[in-house]
Amino acid sequence: MTSNNTHLGFLIYAVLLSFIFVVFVFNTIKAIRTEKEIYNSYSLTITENSLIRKKEGLATASISFNSIEQITETKQGYLVIKIQPKSVIIVPPTIERYQEVKALLNEIKPISLAPYKQVLKLIFLLPLFCMALMAGVYLSTNKVIVLICGIVLTMLLSWAFYKIKTNNAIDAKTKRSLWSIPIVFLSIIAVVYYKVFIK
Repeated sequence: MTSNNTHLGFLIYAVLLSFIFVVFVFNTIKAIRTEKEIYNSYSLTITENSLIRKKEGLATASISFNSIEQITETKQGYLVIKIQPKSVIIVPPTIERYQEVKALLNEIKPISLAPYKQVLKLIFLLPLFCMALMAGVYLSTNKVIVLICGIVLTMLLSWAFYKIKTNNAIDAKTKRSLWSIPIVFLSIIAVVYYKVFIK
């Protein structure tokens, strides 16, 4: 009886992990395609006292020069414009007349080198960290490990969901693709509750 229950539990976790993996891959591919379309539609117009950003999926944004806090340039040539309050516009190096745009932006606010090297490393490591936490939730039989991984993972997912939903620089299509996060969120809570309090 115990062996059958163990086998059934493993089968359920395997199915859940497979489902989550498929959803994750599907959403990642869809997001990449969407971002490519948006990336190609990007345009920036500089007037006498404002920037006008046009991007597919987003409302046209008019940014006053006075609201620009900082402009930085990444090693890859991306221009990151920090705007009050807590908003960011990223100008890709592939934009038409890039050098002219860069020179004009430098007149508005001196461009500095962006210290993003360590931040980018953390961004790349974050998905791996989340996968390790998911493995702890779905595969571990230790209640303490399951509980800790579940709490940290739900906090990370909640934070990511909130940040993406409230970020004006992210297009509507990408935000609509977040429907899978609540499903994963509920799945994690259900597995943690079952393993810690019922099993």
